[in-house]
Amino acid sequence: MALIDKLEEQQARKAKVAEAFAQAAVATITGTEIKEPEKMKAPKTELVSRLQTKNTPNATDPAPLAKLLTDHNGELPAKTLWQRSGLEIDAFYQQLRTEMANGWIIEPEKAVMKEIEAD
Repeated sequence: MALIDKLEEQQARKAKVAEAFAQAAVATITGTEIKEPEKMKAPKTELVSRLQTKNTPNATDPAPLAKLLTDHNGELPAKTLWQRSGLEIDAFYQQLRTEMANGWIIEPEKAVMKEIEAD
């Protein structure tokens, strides 16, 4: 196993030397310098979709999302509604589909991207 480890280490070093040689050759031939790519930064945006109530459910209806919306003037961002519901994301979407099918929540308009403040 020690021999295999040594051979793997040698192969890794040779690959590194070969890459450096290829970069140097390209830089010499083209007269340009190859730079390391910059790491991509995550955008400071958030997808926003607002949910609104359509019909008020009865007190006995299994409509916890519509009831949360009603408690907040009938409208909330989808993310806020999900967070306040306390449901797992899959359960939230299943409940949302059920409540939309029963006419308690309006199908949301197309979501928009909103810039958020940098951390």
